[in-house]
Amino acid sequence: MFSVTWQPHSGERHAYLGPQVPDGHMVKLLCGPEIEARGGLPKYPYWLWPECDACRDGAGGASAGTEPPPGPPSGPLTWLDIDLPAFGR
Repeated sequence: MFSVTWQPHSGERHAYLGPQVPDGHMVKLLCGPEIEARGGLPKYPYWLWPECDACRDGAGGASAGTEPPPGPPSGPLTWLDIDLPAFGR
């Protein structure tokens, strides 16, 4: 399962991979373009904007874990495999 964050841009709500990033960081939208992130919850009227079709399709597959979203994640994401001993050993 992948996490996605929604971001208003150009009259639509778009999605990018990962948790919300601070203002000014560049993020790659699931539909392709790279934009500057705006933090915080979407405010009126942004939350009324329609969703980008490509981002909605990519976010649906990403959140269901059925397919990886297109392209590598952008931003301060890293993936780690950690092997820890069981509790109480």
